[in-house]
Amino acid sequence: MEASRGASRSIRLKEFSPGLVRPTRPEDAYLAGTDGSLDQYDTVLRADNNGFLITGNFLSGQRKKIIILGDSFVESYWAPGEQDRWVSVVERYLDTNCENKFEVLNGGYSGATSLHLALSIPSKHRAFFAETAGVILFVPNNDSVVSGLEHTYWTKDEYWSPLTPFDHSGNLPSSSFPADLDARANWSLMLNYLKTYGIPTLVVSTPYRTGHWGEDKFISDSFPDEESFEGWKTSRSKAQHIAFEVAKEYGVRTMHTALFDWPERGTSPYFYDQLHLNTQGQHFFGERFARALLDMRFWEEEPTPLTSPLK
Repeated sequence: MEASRGASRSIRLKEFSPGLVRPTRPEDAYLAGTDGSLDQYDTVLRADNNGFLITGNFLSGQRKKIIILGDSFVESYWAPGEQDRWVSVVERYLDTNCENKFEVLNGGYSGATSLHLALSIPSKHRAFFAETAGVILFVPNNDSVVSGLEHTYWTKDEYWSPLTPFDHSGNLPSSSFPADLDARANWSLMLNYLKTYGIPTLVVSTPYRTGHWGEDKFISDSFPDEESFEGWKTSRSKAQHIAFEVAKEYGVRTMHTALFDWPERGTSPYFYDQLHLNTQGQHFFGERFARALLDMRFWEEEPTPLTSPLK
């Protein structure tokens, strides 16, 4: 029998490569899928030594970390500059009102699902718990997409696979997976783990483009009819509802961003496509979210850690 080392697989850590410096600009093909409120400018993505996107604020002194995790909405890849990303706006706003207290870490990554977040917390973020003021979990929009796949979060699709290589030879069963149960399990993993260490946690709904089909040209061009647009919104609301339900079970606070003072006719002026903020939206959302955090001050909570029966 001939020896073989087999094919190695790894759990995928959705993050930017530590130390990354990536000058970039949106390509014409990408701009073609927007409403025209995203310009073609040179920008840069830089990651710190832990794979978080650098905010560009360069605050001095020893500060507690607020870790924000989510998908491309948190990442804000195509903001025109580092300080234009809404996470950077939040960091500056908090520094003005809580001087020298916090640094805010952008842990967003395009294509991240709640399973990716659940894997990253024990694999990566636990190392910072001693200096962590709190963790903020934005419900990934991707959850509403993978819920419609046969094997949900465990798909071999390059964008969402939890393993590398994404086209690995591992078998998946012929039966489909129960999407709602899978989502609940992911959120339970995260919230139970954070509660075990007594980390103040906040679960936040991720906003998306809303408006009226037939009035917003981009929405009308993106969906064949009003029913399909409403179905698209419903799938995202369902993913958020599941996350909020599990948060309630664990005594974790939630924030619904739909309650922010968006325009009466919907969030469209602040998004350049269905899911991503334009420059105006980055600053609008960053300021509103920072104000809501200051009102809530979730980091001041002292959750009771789960205790082990072992002495």
